[in-house]
Amino acid sequence: MRGALALALLALPGCKLFAKPGRILVREGTSSATTRVLAEHVDGKGEDVIDVGAHDALPYPNGAGVLAVDASNTGFLRHEKGRTGVVTCTTTSMVNLFAIDDAGDHVLFRTSAGKTETVHFMDLRSCAETKLEVRYAFRGDVARDGSEAAIGALPTTCAAPSMNDCPVTLFRLRPAGSPVPTEVLRAGPRAHYQPRYFPDGRLVFQTTELDASCDGTINGCRHDLVSLPISGGPGSPLVTIRKGAIAASVSLDGKKIAYLAYTGADTTCHARLPCYGMTLKVGDAHASDDAKDTAVAVGTVSNVPGRAFSLDGKWIAFATGHDSEPELCRTDGTHCKSFAGKRLLGWVR
Repeated sequence: MRGALALALLALPGCKLFAKPGRILVREGTSSATTRVLAEHVDGKGEDVIDVGAHDALPYPNGAGVLAVDASNTGFLRHEKGRTGVVTCTTTSMVNLFAIDDAGDHVLFRTSAGKTETVHFMDLRSCAETKLEVRYAFRGDVARDGSEAAIGALPTTCAAPSMNDCPVTLFRLRPAGSPVPTEVLRAGPRAHYQPRYFPDGRLVFQTTELDASCDGTINGCRHDLVSLPISGGPGSPLVTIRKGAIAASVSLDGKKIAYLAYTGADTTCHARLPCYGMTLKVGDAHASDDAKDTAVAVGTVSNVPGRAFSLDGKWIAFATGHDSEPELCRTDGTHCKSFAGKRLLGWVR
């Protein structure tokens, strides 16, 4: 009877008795001859080699696979159980990966040519893509079902010598052949960028729109994290998530939010960006302020990946200093460890 009860417990839907954090994905080396994409075990058992010579790589949101850009920087390699191998889609210029969907079929990336960049939202099964020409593209995201992507970018209409003086427009991209393949979600003289799709139907991004004293520059104005419904459009009202914060990341189950607070006295930036000494905080993804958030690392963090949380939501990865070397802590700020000489990419199973 006792054995039958144990089997019944294991069979419960959604049972997390054996949930694992996954492995932290990092990139080592700077040239195609020396670059390796590695999966580091949280418990320190060593590392697993995922790819050798990759120009860039990113994990799927659910951790089930990794998409890499090959050493020639013109093609894609899929590292996934049952589908590992070369993807037939290719590009003609330097690729930087932004995001991919859970199935590993829809990828957002940019290519550069002269003074402009092209954002691509590509279906890796058919190689069909939606393109958007911009002056400069910031980090973007893909909805986990692959139905759309979002990215903040400097429009080509801004010819100011300094990009800091340009507005940043938030764009939505849909698959090739859609009635409206590209759409402006937020525009105007302020900055709206670094979007992140949350599982509860929100698109969260950072904006300078709420800073009444803003001087119009990107880096000199206060950034706040806000949300609008994924189903919404350009006129949707914004809901404030956190003030004085950037770089939102959400746990796989949608319950936790991580972000960088940069306006406090414990940071090194004096309320200006870019900043290499911010505070990483973790809190309830549905809270509207930071009253109960936990400071994981104070005044030392330079960046977080798009998918900062481990697959079980108990660990968080981030980068420190000008060299952006990866560190890893539990979400309560304990049991921290570092991975010197590597670049942080995210998490895999």
